[in-house]
Amino acid sequence: MKDDRFLLILLALLAFVSFLILKPFLTYVLFSVILTVVAYPLYERIKSKLVFAPLSAIILIILIILIIIVPSIYLTITVFTQTRDIIFSIGAAEFTNLQIIENRLENYFGTDLNFASTIRVWILELSTAIRSFIIGNIITFTRTIVNFLAGIILMFFIMFYLFIDGRRIVEQLKKQFPIEDKYKDHLFNRAYRTVQGLFLGIFLTAVLQGILAAVGYLIFGMPNVILLGFLTGVLSLIPFLGPPVVYIPASLFLLSQGNLFGGLGLILYGFLLLSNIDNFVRPWLVRFRSKVHPLYVILGVVGGVAFLGFAGIVVGPLILSLLQEVLGVYHLTKRRR
Repeated sequence: MKDDRFLLILLALLAFVSFLILKPFLTYVLFSVILTVVAYPLYERIKSKLVFAPLSAIILIILIILIIIVPSIYLTITVFTQTRDIIFSIGAAEFTNLQIIENRLENYFGTDLNFASTIRVWILELSTAIRSFIIGNIITFTRTIVNFLAGIILMFFIMFYLFIDGRRIVEQLKKQFPIEDKYKDHLFNRAYRTVQGLFLGIFLTAVLQGILAAVGYLIFGMPNVILLGFLTGVLSLIPFLGPPVVYIPASLFLLSQGNLFGGLGLILYGFLLLSNIDNFVRPWLVRFRSKVHPLYVILGVVGGVAFLGFAGIVVGPLILSLLQEVLGVYHLTKRRR
């Protein structure tokens, strides 16, 4: 009894220290597990052709780099460049269209509004503050980029060993669960399906929304379509925000420029296509693949991001879903007793 108590205390202590050690790179560790689970069927298919497990893992990691990492780096550089150009050009911008709108409203209402000068001053002050912030935090940005690259390298190392030893690790974990084998298999299969469903339902639909949004912005005459498409895709990951936060202001901008076709066309395009992906395609994909209730997805994403950062988008709903499954298993085992 004393030995068991000592081992439990030691286990808790080591688990806590291990968490502190992994905490700086916890997001990358979690994402390596998520990507491994999603890509594991493809790994097994490659392995069945090549037989040699390490080579199969290396080939798949190279494919992931080419499909995900390289486009992400290009997109990040493009978004940064367009954002920088916008910020540093605001100071020289002429607010002629804003002044025209003010003059028309003043003629219509018969009173002085004077909002154009106020907005002009506010935007110029904001752009100056942003420029000062960027210049003053170059060292911090550089350190962040270095940490990001180190985290990516660590993520691929973890994925390499998870591909090779993943099944053995899962079997070892199953042995630690003091429940019947059928319940173990049920919980692990549920976790596997949930991760795949959430990844497809959340991230792939965000990518689809970003691409379709960029196409729409290009068709209807918006500048900086890559930046706007990127923002649309990122915001679509966040519940209660989504694409309207980007395409509605973009539509208003086009209308303020006198582009009636572009402004009305973009808002219809966003409402009929982009928002419907958010409202129908994503929930269907998540429920079809993982059987996770949309309420768990919303609560899990919001709480998961607050607690775990970006990886919480998948981990949060996964934990809530597993909580429901564990409670179900608990009731079944209790009833059998």
